[in-house]
Amino acid sequence: MSGTKSVGHQLTASSAWNLAGVTVTYEWRKSGSIVGTGPTFTPESTGSYTVTATAVRDGYPDGTASETVNVGS
Repeated sequence: MSGTKSVGHQLTASSAWNLAGVTVTYEWRKSGSIVGTGPTFTPESTGSYTVTATAVRDGYPDGTASETVNVGS
């Protein structure tokens, strides 16, 4: 994850799943609730945020990876 870990600054998640036929989705959560989707997210409040990337390809098991970041003011 890259970006300034403070309120109002964009965070960017990326994955190494850059293979043909692989679709990657992103889900951002705070306190268990979904607060955003997509590879970028701009937090509006302080706290702990977790982004989960899910990779899907027909004929293969799904892959997931998560990272948590603490956002300050």
